[in-house]
Amino acid sequence: MLARIPEPPRRLRKHDQPVMLAEPHGSHAEIFRLLRTNLEFVRLPHSPRTIVVTSALEREGKSTTSANLAIALARAVQRFALVDLDLRRPALDRFFDLQGRIGLTQIALRQAELPQVLDPMAFSTPERSRNGAGPNDDVNGYRIREGELVVIGSGPIPPNPGEFVGTAAIARILEELRTQFDTVLVDTPPALQVGDAMSLSARVDALLVVCRMNVVRRSTLSELRRVLDASPAQKLGFVLAGADSEDGYGYDAGAYYYKDPGVRETVGVP
Repeated sequence: MLARIPEPPRRLRKHDQPVMLAEPHGSHAEIFRLLRTNLEFVRLPHSPRTIVVTSALEREGKSTTSANLAIALARAVQRFALVDLDLRRPALDRFFDLQGRIGLTQIALRQAELPQVLDPMAFSTPERSRNGAGPNDDVNGYRIREGELVVIGSGPIPPNPGEFVGTAAIARILEELRTQFDTVLVDTPPALQVGDAMSLSARVDALLVVCRMNVVRRSTLSELRRVLDASPAQKLGFVLAGADSEDGYGYDAGAYYYKDPGVRETVGVP
């Protein structure tokens, strides 16, 4: 397990705002920095650069996790690409302003070239956006440097997503991105509902799984493990989403804590 991630605040969920942008100093953002650190540890032996993010079922938080993890990694001075290859229900455009931008399917069809989508994103809060914040502005106390994060949306949805993700064109794009970025994170559909993630796993270096509390059951996890065992990609670990729904687990004043029923006091972990 790489991290236990709580539900984002309701005000951020309502407007699809990543906590790493909206509240980078808050306790929720700190958890994604912990995830970033743990991910770097498990990557040490083989240094995978292309990583698929998937889940067992839908609505487990894989796209939210992908968006926040991408920002956390980019802020660690990595040149980072986040790719939406969930061609069933693309979601990254909810978190980033991708309207009017060229998508992955258009590049695969050679209606556009990859360099046309490699402009870095300039992150800012809504207030700073109105004031014209640029890629080198200091946003929420962080220096957002040009070239840190590139987000590539899905583009127009093809009529046969499952076959499309397995084409040589998608493999070519992923390989090109791999040579240009420190890390490429690929958001994909749930592994137990369609075969896209497992098809892509043969073309990437590693897999990261997001599991949601009170959604997946033991039988579901057993089936997920069987599917993952068949994948040739390295399994980096899993992220437990919705962790604050577990009794005795919560957040207070920027720290997380575990309440042991046999201990009278709660111990804060900075």
